[in-house]
Amino acid sequence: MPNYKRQIKINLYAWSLLCVAVVIALLWLNSLFDWQSDWTLGSRNTISASSIELLEHMQEPIELVAFFDSNNQTRLQVRNFVSKYQRFKKDISLRFIDTQLPTEELSALGFTQFGQLKIQYQDKSVFINRLNEQEMTKALYQAARKQDTWVAVIQGHGERDPLDTGNNGLSKVTGELNKTGIKVQSINLLTQGVIPDNTQALLIAGPRNAYLGAELKLIEDYIEQGGNLLWLRDPAKQNYFASLDKLLGIESVPGVIIDANTKLRILLGIKHAAVIPVTEFYKHDTTSQLDTHLLFPFASAMDVTASSDWQTAVLFKSLERSWSEVGELNTDKLKYDETLGDTQGPLALGVSLSRVMSDKTQRVVVIGDSDFMANGYIGYGANFSLSLNLINWLTEDDQLIAITHQHAPDQSIQLDDDDVTFIALVLLLIVPGLLICTGFAIRWLRHRH
Repeated sequence: MPNYKRQIKINLYAWSLLCVAVVIALLWLNSLFDWQSDWTLGSRNTISASSIELLEHMQEPIELVAFFDSNNQTRLQVRNFVSKYQRFKKDISLRFIDTQLPTEELSALGFTQFGQLKIQYQDKSVFINRLNEQEMTKALYQAARKQDTWVAVIQGHGERDPLDTGNNGLSKVTGELNKTGIKVQSINLLTQGVIPDNTQALLIAGPRNAYLGAELKLIEDYIEQGGNLLWLRDPAKQNYFASLDKLLGIESVPGVIIDANTKLRILLGIKHAAVIPVTEFYKHDTTSQLDTHLLFPFASAMDVTASSDWQTAVLFKSLERSWSEVGELNTDKLKYDETLGDTQGPLALGVSLSRVMSDKTQRVVVIGDSDFMANGYIGYGANFSLSLNLINWLTEDDQLIAITHQHAPDQSIQLDDDDVTFIALVLLLIVPGLLICTGFAIRWLRHRH
């Protein structure tokens, strides 16, 4: 019997030592390897692949300075947000500044309000006011860019003004581009007589008047030398850009596109048949991230002619029940009539062209509408995202196209009328009724005994 008890003790000590050894080994392995897994729906706690790739290209340390109140919960949220980036770049540091600093010192640091995060990388400082991946990664991209990127917007012929804050202006797109380090400048070819050498992309945004021959020659020379171009062309009774069409290998389709998909227009709240919805996109870098429809008011179509120089791709077309109307846009009498010169859809609304010149890929995009980028329509559907994608693609900032704000798909709930009725019955009638019945049952049992 004593030997049996001694054997049990030895076995117990052996198992205890073995467990301790296993725990020590696991702790040692944990110090050597770092592994994390995101099990949340939609991977909301993991940044996108494009953001990770951007961090991999930033070789120097990144310092983050946060100007948030001293509330522990608020600062914990900031740390949790920053930790998403620290998982993939270990030399990202975060520090909070004293909220009681004098106004002069805060101004010297660049802070203007609570809730700002300052990103310092090499010799650049960028501020963000909202903690989400889109804003954070855009700021990191701006900090990492060695030099500013310039987009030149031609003015002087009724084009849309990049600084105009009215419905017809492009100020919303311009403001967003400035945040990512893309600078927009207006140029007048007639007075300047040259397209600046630092222009990464040229924008022609819906001119209403014809260009002079010398101005067209400047644009054509710019293209011949490998310059990138975004051409937003609105419908016109006369084609003032036939030579430019020939150079790019496209041909304009006369008229304004009309959409006859009445049910879809009602669903999207579109009142005029000349406001064209686009719901399907062809495979392209500028459209691959779009997750909703586009809206093109009073747009024109184009055909792509055969060209050995350019590689062409259609970005999107009008829907099946559409046509290009050459007559007056009277909504009560609109009807397709081939004998009058109307062209049956679907019709190409956007085309991209590219070619290799001197080991560099030249990029051109032609869209049959300039309204979609204007302030008055930029908020509809995916118009804003497409506008930024086009500029980023033309300035060869392909990485920025894929950056989108990740939404957690389970943070909101949508209920129909039946669901609301059921919940109301349960909470307002069934649950209170059960509680009342339980009370009466307990009272009855007590009186019975």
